[in-house]
Amino acid sequence: MIRFNAFIIITVFLVFAGMKHNNAAQALQDSVQTLDYLRAYSPLQGLRFQVVKPESEGKGQPVIKATKNYREAIRVLDSLNDFSQKKGSIQFYIFNQISSFPEVQEYVNLLRKNELVTEKADQNFDNSLILEANRIPFQPFYKLKSKIFNDIKFVFLIGIMALFFVTFIVLLFFLVVVRAKNVRKNTQTKKFQRMCQSPLSFLLMESSMEEMEEMDFLNMSKLFPAQHFPKKLFKETLLKEIISLNKNLKGEFKDRLKLIYNCLNLNHLTINKLKSRKWDTLSSGIVESNEMDVIAAIPYIEPLASNKNHIVRTNAVIALLNLSPNKDLQFLAKQKYPLSKWQQMSIYRVIKYIATEEKIDLIPLLESKNNTVRVFGIRLVRYLGKFEIIPHLSRMFFQSTEEEKQEILSTIKSLSAFTEVELVNEAFLTQSKEIAIIAADVLKDIGNEDSVQLMVNRLKEGNLGFELTKTILTGLLALAPDKFEEFTENMPFKEVIAIRDHLKDPMFDYV
Repeated sequence: MIRFNAFIIITVFLVFAGMKHNNAAQALQDSVQTLDYLRAYSPLQGLRFQVVKPESEGKGQPVIKATKNYREAIRVLDSLNDFSQKKGSIQFYIFNQISSFPEVQEYVNLLRKNELVTEKADQNFDNSLILEANRIPFQPFYKLKSKIFNDIKFVFLIGIMALFFVTFIVLLFFLVVVRAKNVRKNTQTKKFQRMCQSPLSFLLMESSMEEMEEMDFLNMSKLFPAQHFPKKLFKETLLKEIISLNKNLKGEFKDRLKLIYNCLNLNHLTINKLKSRKWDTLSSGIVESNEMDVIAAIPYIEPLASNKNHIVRTNAVIALLNLSPNKDLQFLAKQKYPLSKWQQMSIYRVIKYIATEEKIDLIPLLESKNNTVRVFGIRLVRYLGKFEIIPHLSRMFFQSTEEEKQEILSTIKSLSAFTEVELVNEAFLTQSKEIAIIAADVLKDIGNEDSVQLMVNRLKEGNLGFELTKTILTGLLALAPDKFEEFTENMPFKEVIAIRDHLKDPMFDYV
């Protein structure tokens, strides 16, 4: 029993001794790691080292070297120990307070734990220069004022910003200048309008035609303000006033206005407008020439009939129709651009007025290479009642486009051209339903016995569609009521029977 107890006591002693030995070994290892860490990462924030001599003759420990670099402190200590019999030592300071090595070890572990030091990459690498450089304040390699333009991207950015700034200044200046100019021009225009009203009223109301005819440029120009009359803006304002009055007045007043216009040499201002490259100025010059009957402007207007701007073209054609002594439509037939319905309406209004006084040849329009011009020519035949041109339309029918064929058939119907019934019969047999419908509608007015038989035969084919079936039955009822009754009485198609009942319903006789 005594032996067993002694064994236990010895075992416990050995265990405690081993634990103490392990703790001492671990503490030694931690101290070594801390010293290695100080060598590798020094200087560290808040940590300072002093190399001191040992005490002698009652004096304190003199400081040999104070540094933040642990490696430098070790080198100074080694040098001191080589030349002195008494060994020196290193004192540790944490934020200027002397501390023991365990306190330094705890402080270093705290820095490591919080990752406050991250410069070390290789323990064998001496990074003292890098650490020293970290303590140097940052200074740019070049001065901002001069060498910053070495960066091409930055220069490009500055250039773009400068360009936008300059563009903004130019646009702002332009807007201010233009606005001021327009305001000044509008103010002067209103002022000149008031100045023109009194002389024009005197010439139109108080002067006789004989007196005006005897006036020359000097006498008539004296009626207007002498200091303003030579100005271009004043003449432009006077010209607009004359054109406006000419559109609103009739009879002798128009002759008076034209006399004033020519006497003041405003026709030169109009012709100069016809030489401009601006479409609005050209249109204004054409309208003025047309209103004032400026014959001298014809050579300048003729090329404008083919201008790329449709407003200029339309006004030029209208002016040529009014001013040209020979009402030849060749200039219209040579049009390369299509004629819109708005242009056709404007031109037709002028041609209709001229046709009441002079003879107009429409054949050039029918022979034009422009499809829209040919269509317009066919419509003019119908609108102007040119029955003598119907044979020409018949000859061009089968070489025409779909739109032209429709217009020709409509013209034949409008003019009741019974001589062209055979042409309409042939058109009725075409595969185009649109042409067949128009032809059936024409045959209702000018059809013959052959037309009736053609209608019956086509109805027997079936599947003609409601519109064509209705048009054929309507024409058949108008041409041959007996044939209509005989054919539709035993007709198997429900659609034909429904249309027949509708056509024969007395309630729809006047619908």
